[in-house]
Amino acid sequence: MIQFHLKQVQLKCTQSGRTINGLMSIILHLSRQSPVPKALGASLVEEAEIRQWLEFALILFNLSNNGLVRRTMFKVLNEALSSRTFLVGNRITVADVMMYQTLHSYLMDMSYGEKEQLMHLGRWFNFIQGDKMVRQDNKLILIGRPL
Repeated sequence: MIQFHLKQVQLKCTQSGRTINGLMSIILHLSRQSPVPKALGASLVEEAEIRQWLEFALILFNLSNNGLVRRTMFKVLNEALSSRTFLVGNRITVADVMMYQTLHSYLMDMSYGEKEQLMHLGRWFNFIQGDKMVRQDNKLILIGRPL
């Protein structure tokens, strides 16, 4: 069971009775327990890159009130996605899932013009939100202008 508090996120492991604190620790723990093979990467380099993007997503999440820094981070992410389909490697990873969940509310509030300036981010986001397991109950977000 995951419990969210204002300043603390905890996971209570039902089998061991242990409590894991902190969003990053919980994500890494759940990834290791996942039936998805290589959820944390196929190599140590991929795992390091995944951790980098998880940290990026956490920083972005914590900057919800700082629009200027958030826009700068969107531009960095957009540039990184200019030559990639996924954040790391050639398949969806926990980094893509976390980034999607972090970005969803931000993109929901953006105008079409703002989203169009982030072409690569929009392409990636649209592709990732097409996976119902990733999207879960989130609303589909139109990235481009309707025809």
